[in-house]
Amino acid sequence: MNRIHAGTAIEGNIRLEYFLEEEPSVQKSNSTAPNYLIGIEKTEFETASASIPCEKNCALKFLEKLRRNSVFPSTLSEIIEDYNFSQNS
Repeated sequence: MNRIHAGTAIEGNIRLEYFLEEEPSVQKSNSTAPNYLIGIEKTEFETASASIPCEKNCALKFLEKLRRNSVFPSTLSEIIEDYNFSQNS
């Protein structure tokens, strides 16, 4: 799996790393777009990842938004859930 490092954010003494990985093709929705896995790692001991069904460029833009806002691993699932809900509405 190809892993792209999309950036780093530093909040005080906490370092956040943001990654994007393409998932194998699995039909999870009506969309034909590939799924990308958004990953956030916090100072090497807390990590989170979540699938986002969109094109690579869209996933990278979304990941950049997460990095700019210093999103932590603990809130990633809620943000992805909101994103998926807004895309299906």
